[in-house]
Formats: sequence, structure tokens, C-alpha cells
Amino acid sequence: MKGFFSLIALLLSLAVVAFLVKKQITSTQPIAPSLQAPATHGAQGAASAPGQSPTQIQQQFKQALQDAMQQPRTVADEK
Repeated sequence: MKGFFSLIALLLSLAVVAFLVKKQITSTQPIAPSLQAPATHGAQGAASAPGQSPTQIQQQFKQALQDAMQQPRTVADEK
């Protein structure tokens, strides 16, 4: 009897998780196409140029990330 209730509880929790995952996936699908950044003339002006391909933008992002990772961190003196 204890095993039966454990199985029912497991199946019920699986159903709840499946429902929440399905709800999360369906709520994010319409939003995904509108995630493109608007073309601005500020700091992202060069990255959002109409003549650049997504591959070039991705490479620029990777390069900027690598440059940021190479900079030494400043450590405050703890006394």
C-alpha cells in the first residue's frame, strides 16, 4: 500500500512538472522573434550596423568578451 501511494505521488509530481514546463515553453515562443535589439546610434552603433552579418556580430561579441576576461581584476585592500 505504501508503494502504491509513492507511485501515485511520483506520477502526480511528474504531471505538475510537465504542465509547468509546457506552460513555460509556450509562453516564451511568441517572445523569441522580438528579441532583436533595435538599431541605436549609441554604444551598439557599430554592432547593429545593417551591413553586418550575424556571424560578424557574434565574432565581435566573442572578441569583446575575451578582451574583458583578460583585464585584471582590482582587489580592494582588506585590513
